[in-house]
Amino acid sequence: MSALPNFDDLPLSELKHLVLQLLAENAEQKRQIAELREEIARLKRLKGCPDIKPPSRPSGMEKGTSPKKPWGGKGRGKITPRVRVEERVIGVNAPVGSRFKGYESFLVQDLVLRARAIRYRRERWVTPEGQTILAPLPAGVVGHFGAELRRFALMLHHQGQVTVERLTAQLRAFGVAVSKRQVMRLLIEGQDGFLEENREVLWAGLATAAWVTVDDTGARHAGRNRFCTHIGNDDFAWFGTRESKSRLNFLDLLRAGQAHIRNLIWWYYSDLKAYRADPTRRRRSELRTRFDRIFRRRTGFVTLDRLLARLHANKAEMLAVLDRPEIPLHTNGSERDIRLHVTKRKISGGTQAIAGRDRRDAFPGLMRTATKLGFSFWDYLGNRLHVPDQVVVPYLPDLLRARAHQA
Repeated sequence: MSALPNFDDLPLSELKHLVLQLLAENAEQKRQIAELREEIARLKRLKGCPDIKPPSRPSGMEKGTSPKKPWGGKGRGKITPRVRVEERVIGVNAPVGSRFKGYESFLVQDLVLRARAIRYRRERWVTPEGQTILAPLPAGVVGHFGAELRRFALMLHHQGQVTVERLTAQLRAFGVAVSKRQVMRLLIEGQDGFLEENREVLWAGLATAAWVTVDDTGARHAGRNRFCTHIGNDDFAWFGTRESKSRLNFLDLLRAGQAHIRNLIWWYYSDLKAYRADPTRRRRSELRTRFDRIFRRRTGFVTLDRLLARLHANKAEMLAVLDRPEIPLHTNGSERDIRLHVTKRKISGGTQAIAGRDRRDAFPGLMRTATKLGFSFWDYLGNRLHVPDQVVVPYLPDLLRARAHQA
């Protein structure tokens, strides 16, 4: 046995390295002891440790390594209506001799839903040359449906996740004479402008983004299983349904690994989060060294060793945060955005035509992008469908480019 070194003479970096080495050896010994105990219990026909699965919520490394925020104790703030307030005076029969002391305000917010049918009498003229001139319809009128009805249908179907059958029933309940086939056409036809803007959002987002995250989920189209891929960041979101899957899912393999490996990775992830908050050159070098030490080890489990080797091969991409601390350490944004498509799949099933597939992908992306840029989907639809007296929503790709230019 070699003599112990004089710890007082060792530099700080070697002491840290020695501590990490001892911790790793200690974890390995604990794992071997746990396996031996399980083997002894199996030979003695004793019951082993219960397999208790971790809770499903909260999930993710982000929540698992984040400290809980203290409750601030703030209550609800003052509600400010987003529409013009209508004034109405309510009188009361006061006894004779009473004195008038002014008014007491009481704000009530209400919603009026009613069908309206307009017959446009379009002037028609014939020029001396025999050419017929017909007065154009107002902006926003497509087919026999106005802009408000189209906005209401698109809002409920794409943001409210309302199926075509339920949307048809609701419109009929309001007094609109419409069939299911007409609702389908209303949701699909005449949306080329939205599709073009959705493609521009992807190009502008990729051209201006410092980072993007990607996630995918199953999707049904034309009676077959497909994959819907999400690409986005804090400023934009884009969805596209294709036949093949875009990324491998390492999470299930990681959960099958041993506890000590998982603990080392969680510890390393926590330190990466701390580095993002306060990046230094010294910590960057230490984190690179620790990454090699964790992902080059051999555990004796073939699947886990392959996974660690594959992760280590992507070291440059996985440690990009060390050079660019603004890059997030997770894909929570993509996972949160793609839940829209998961919910849609569970409620509405799949699409049959390519036109329906493209619109199913485009509108959730436009909705999430508008929300991230500070606009409601309702105002966005109203502006694009030329509803009178609506909030002006600029072209979303132009907003992305302007935000990147300001940054």
